[in-house]
Amino acid sequence: MALALILALPGLLAAGYAGLQIGRGLRVRAWPTSPGRIGSNRVDETNVGDLPRFRPRLTYSYQVRDQWYIGDRIQYGSPREFAFPSWARGWISKNYPEGTTVMVAYNPNRPGQAVLRPGVPAWTYGLAAIGLVLAALGAVLAVMTPLAP
Repeated sequence: MALALILALPGLLAAGYAGLQIGRGLRVRAWPTSPGRIGSNRVDETNVGDLPRFRPRLTYSYQVRDQWYIGDRIQYGSPREFAFPSWARGWISKNYPEGTTVMVAYNPNRPGQAVLRPGVPAWTYGLAAIGLVLAALGAVLAVMTPLAP
């Protein structure tokens, strides 16, 4: 029974998190866009356990109805991470060099809320699938495991 819980609980949490991100990403696809400009970019180091991870960070400015805003969200979902700083720098310099003009998707009800990449990252669907598989395996194990007297 413990193994069933060890599989099912993280699976449900992962599937739930992915479901929230998928819902957000699908809503964002309907947001209007405005031209913007990349202001700055950098790479931050974070740690996952003992492993260093490197995340691209950037800021961009955009205008909605005569009001200027500054955003920093690239996309909904977990931030893109790389194992090496050179990979992160390469990705950000290829996709978002400073001064580049970009299209910014913004929330029409809260224009200060914006993203550069509307939609759902492919990995999010994979996370949902893995979570559902783990939850299903946990459920099957729970049903097949006899209860101790």
